[in-house]
Amino acid sequence: MKQSKMYIPMVKDVSSQAVCQSHILSIKAGLIHQTAAGIYSYLPLANTMIKKIKEIICEEIDAIGGNEVILPLLQPSDLWEKSGRWQGYGNELFRVNDRKNGEFALAPTHEEVVTDLVKNFLVSYKKYPVNLYQIAVKMRDEARPRFGLLRGREFIMMDGYSFHTSIESLQETYDQYYQAYCNIFDRIGLNYRIVEADNGKIGGSSSHEFMALADIGEDTIVYVEGEPKAFNLEVAPIYYNGSSTLEAQQTIQELITPGCKTIDSLVKEYDLPINKLVKSIALDVDGELVIALIRGDRTLNEIKIGKVLNAKEDVKIANYELIQKNNLIEGFIGPVNLKNIKIIADNEIQGISNIIVGANKVDTHFINVDINKDVKDVTYFDIREIEEGDYFSEKLGPVKFARGIEIGHIFALGNSYSKSLNVEYLNAQQKLETPEMGCYGIGVTRLISAIIEQQHDEKGIIMPKSITPYDIHIVPLDYGKDELQTDYVDKLEKELNAIGLKVLIDDRDERPGVKFGESDVLGLPIRIVVGRKLKEGSVELKERTKKESVDLNVENVLNYIKDIYL
Repeated sequence: MKQSKMYIPMVKDVSSQAVCQSHILSIKAGLIHQTAAGIYSYLPLANTMIKKIKEIICEEIDAIGGNEVILPLLQPSDLWEKSGRWQGYGNELFRVNDRKNGEFALAPTHEEVVTDLVKNFLVSYKKYPVNLYQIAVKMRDEARPRFGLLRGREFIMMDGYSFHTSIESLQETYDQYYQAYCNIFDRIGLNYRIVEADNGKIGGSSSHEFMALADIGEDTIVYVEGEPKAFNLEVAPIYYNGSSTLEAQQTIQELITPGCKTIDSLVKEYDLPINKLVKSIALDVDGELVIALIRGDRTLNEIKIGKVLNAKEDVKIANYELIQKNNLIEGFIGPVNLKNIKIIADNEIQGISNIIVGANKVDTHFINVDINKDVKDVTYFDIREIEEGDYFSEKLGPVKFARGIEIGHIFALGNSYSKSLNVEYLNAQQKLETPEMGCYGIGVTRLISAIIEQQHDEKGIIMPKSITPYDIHIVPLDYGKDELQTDYVDKLEKELNAIGLKVLIDDRDERPGVKFGESDVLGLPIRIVVGRKLKEGSVELKERTKKESVDLNVENVLNYIKDIYL
């Protein structure tokens, strides 16, 4: 392919709004063009990369019995009403009306539609299991689209759905997808970790995220060096070994603390030890007030609390009205003498004596509180965010943190969608049952950014062989002007095509410096420079992953490429 015939609008100066390397280089290399915030056009080179990613995904998912379908982007609201997500999904859901004022969603995902799709077919246990998937556009109204393809409002995703007559059958397919994902990301050439994660808005009982390691990643991976087990920060468990800072218990007293409504102000004004200060955080759990106790220098984990209390909705910080309704004093809330209010405490609180808490009086705290004596009906759970140095279990730790980009997610959904959309089948005893369901996703366009984040240098992208749009970049310095160069390049292209390699020829009338610079930005695996040395029978070959180039006799070029690339 001649570069002069390709639409590759390379950009020298990129907007300051592009802050991560994958975003900057995708624009510089002419892979994408921003149409609006979080909405991009995928240009010819990126489109070829997407096709190659799709091919890898389809091969692996087909191998485990996946059936590819195309599901509608426009979804009727009544399906979402039945699942409870029309309102529950939140502001990320694009809602539109047709000319007859019918309400629709622009699909962020397809659980409702695919469940309705199989409803009238999967009526007998004999028709199970079923494994459907698609690779299609999704729409989500992100509040803050950023980082290019990493957080957009329109993107391409592989989403798969499986239906089963038993938990065991669901687990079997779940495990198959788990391995298929490993195969996919290994073939693409990504450095990734697999973490246990929260199911979030999608629901279900368990899930795993596949995270590409990258400093720009918005997720925190919690892991132990040398161990395969890892977690998303939101769900990482903390092992409590019963350690304590117990000392002689003193008598509870009031401490007047005018204007000190925060932990920082108490430490600063009264030189109080932060590891004895306990925050009493007022939470809204399905409309009811709950007080959560954690050490002053720790961070509360609302997701853990939601699981502990089986909350139906996301746990939130209580608003002023709910606090007032329960006769608490904002800024001075504490657990002593509370009545008819549920109190939960982080595990490590039980190991601290003489704690300091709010007194539920203006400008007042209690010191020397005995949590077991002075606080009634408190229960202990793991409810704080894990920190570096903590342990997963008695033997697994200390933990470390890394940043990651979520590139894939698998969920064991259970039967929540099947129930809400009234899917039933007759079992072998001719009794009606509700099927189990799994859900599986890969961010296809997000993979492009993840790859570039991991594989680039100061010059540009380093394209992996697995998804490169072209294998060889031939850069002749006088193509069309020098007959010897032109004939050799055309001949070499045919020879490379014959062994299955795609070739991009920079036939443009540009200065050598421009050609070399832009070639580095594109980052195709092999570059062959055809210049004045051709008269002496040699060309220059450079692998993008190496700093040095080599001079090759023209008779050896083809065999050399076969040896290093095929």
